[in-house]
Amino acid sequence: MGDGVEVDLPPPAEVFGGTGMSELALFVYGQLTAAGRLRERIQPYILSQAAARVRRSLYWHRSGRFPVLFPGGNEWARGTLLKLEVHDDLMSFLMREETTFGYDARWLPVEVDGTCSFALVYCWPWPSSTTGAKIESGVFEAHVGIAPKVS
Repeated sequence: MGDGVEVDLPPPAEVFGGTGMSELALFVYGQLTAAGRLRERIQPYILSQAAARVRRSLYWHRSGRFPVLFPGGNEWARGTLLKLEVHDDLMSFLMREETTFGYDARWLPVEVDGTCSFALVYCWPWPSSTTGAKIESGVFEAHVGIAPKVS
């Protein structure tokens, strides 16, 4: 898991429909977690969930409003691996909410209870100048409501 393996995604039409895919593994670590403000939008589609982690560094966006997963480092970012039932409304929401705000969708190895599998993870592809303070604990949920002040 620590080898930094990444897999480029096929075009969105192949991932989010058109393939007959009925379930999606999605690692969430920010506003889509149980403590996040967007969770209610995906709640109806959750089939299962488990505590999980991914090899990435977790930072605040420079706005201080949301977290971003940034490549590099040897830390674990902790979140939840969701198994979601694929629906057009869900896929439209994810594409609009995540990629519109600059996240990059990637298939990454995610670890649950020592077992590794690939899941869709929204990562921050922009330079470090767009990030704010590092979330040292690697756990966004522990910091909900106490985002750092932005200067």
